[in-house]
Amino acid sequence: MDEQTNKTPQTPVLSRRVYYVSSLKDESVLLAMDIKIEEDLVRWFDTVKERIMRIDRIVENSPGRFIFERSEKEGGGTYIFTPLTMQIYREKVKSKLMLPKEFENEEDLFFAFERTRDNAW
Repeated sequence: MDEQTNKTPQTPVLSRRVYYVSSLKDESVLLAMDIKIEEDLVRWFDTVKERIMRIDRIVENSPGRFIFERSEKEGGGTYIFTPLTMQIYREKVKSKLMLPKEFENEEDLFFAFERTRDNAW
């Protein structure tokens, strides 16, 4: 929800191809693609499945980060979406993958995650 209007934007807020997702309360999150905000819900695909969470409050909504607090009725927690970079991949994502790879550039990195998403269904 927008703090000034108390409404959530109807269109995707996040336009980058792949995001790193972190939450101190939820260790199951890692990546996000195809992020959409609808009313008080945020939905994204994490390369394996679609995730949907109810937004209690948007903390930050900028090109560099999207932070929201999840509804306490769904377990609460703060979720931070940061555009994925090669540095973030190497420092925070690579070690958590079953088959980690090294990539020469971001385009190859994004393509690999998008291909995984496309093959999931």
